[in-house]
Amino acid sequence: RILLLEHSPQHNNKSTKTTTSRLKSKCYINDHPVTLKTLRTVGSPLLTIVDASAASAALSKPSSRLAVIDAAVPNHVKDTVRMTRDDYRKLRQRREELEKELEDMVLPPSFQSDGENETEEDDERLALLRHWIDELDAFEGRIINFRDKIVTATLHNPEDGDSYFSKNNIGERSSG
Repeated sequence: RILLLEHSPQHNNKSTKTTTSRLKSKCYINDHPVTLKTLRTVGSPLLTIVDASAASAALSKPSSRLAVIDAAVPNHVKDTVRMTRDDYRKLRQRREELEKELEDMVLPPSFQSDGENETEEDDERLALLRHWIDELDAFEGRIINFRDKIVTATLHNPEDGDSYFSKNNIGERSSG
């Protein structure tokens, strides 16, 4: 919508000595002339007169700024934000507890470091430790694979498809 306020000068023809111009306002809304009263009615919700010094003083307080913002936010959003904030605080506290526990853990002297004087020797120790962990993981995989093969071979008789320890086989194998 377009709001246009136009001023047009009117000349006073009655006075012969001087020509005085008087401003007369013409108000239009969407190219339709309207009265000043109608313009005030339509425009008053759109315009607000603000005392700048009072607004500045009020908005200098963080609680006032938040109140202005919160007034425009739906309640369900505020509730979600509060719950998320509480969850964050609990998780942050838990993280701090875990970090404290980690600091209190005692490592062997060969793995303790002051954090400032890390050397190539420390990097080599760390690389060796990672290598040992990889070797142990691979060994564990081979052991699990070997165990699975033994269990499969022990519990399954490929000749008759029955379990090695079925009732019939137990009697036959124990007598033989």
